[in-house]
Amino acid sequence: VLNVFLVTSVAGSVFDTLAIIIETPESAFEMLGNSLPRMSSFFVSFVTIKTFTGLGVEVSRVVSIFQTAVLLIFYPNSTLRAQRSTRIGMRAIDDPGWFNYHKILAQDMLVVVISVVFAVVAPIVLIPCAVFCFLSRIVWTHQFLYVYESAFETGGLFWPKIFRRFVFGL
Repeated sequence: VLNVFLVTSVAGSVFDTLAIIIETPESAFEMLGNSLPRMSSFFVSFVTIKTFTGLGVEVSRVVSIFQTAVLLIFYPNSTLRAQRSTRIGMRAIDDPGWFNYHKILAQDMLVVVISVVFAVVAPIVLIPCAVFCFLSRIVWTHQFLYVYESAFETGGLFWPKIFRRFVFGL
């Protein structure tokens, strides 16, 4: 969240107004406040690309198809048991393993932080963020029910940790 959101918005705003800030440091916050809405077009594009490319790749499972193709190239005459085992760090296409919460949750938190921060400054950002939330709900429900294994069930104990991370991101 910090890497993409904070660095992109501050760097894009600072480089535009760096000369003015050096001359009059007391106007730094006013200049950053005026130039921050210009960064909204970047985040509209970012969330739109993330929605259709990221979720599309997840639904089509392109990575699993690529891994299966590599395994078939390196091990063309394997037995069924060998095909189902994990080799070279890659699984079979019908064995996706457990869900990587840490990777996907961080990316989804970034979209939520972008939507909350830019809701007042540039409300047009809310449209791709809402589309992302709607489509990710559909995609991840499908993936959890039909693709990924359930590695553990916390019974809601994971929610306070997620909420603290959202608050920290804001």
